[in-house]
Amino acid sequence: MVATREPADPHRDLWWAHTGGGGGSFGIVTRYWFRTPGADGDDPSGLLPAPPAGVLSFSVSCAKGWFTAVHWHPEGTAHQDPAQQGLFDTLVRAARRRA
Repeated sequence: MVATREPADPHRDLWWAHTGGGGGSFGIVTRYWFRTPGADGDDPSGLLPAPPAGVLSFSVSCAKGWFTAVHWHPEGTAHQDPAQQGLFDTLVRAARRRA
């Protein structure tokens, strides 16, 4: 069976459900076909989008202590230390602004 997003496809509801539209259901996909809109023929170079002109790559190296800071939970002890409480409050405000 082939299901597509095309409005005329009799199996469009299956496509919709499989791509996240139907809650609590799942589908098993055995094959995907990807094609650039408007592509004709069977030549792979004309069926897929062109690759990007460049690729951005980077790496980050962190000291072990940084990971410890990520797991810092001051909510239980910050009230005893004004500096810790100030930092905690600042981080909470920043997180709320981003939400």
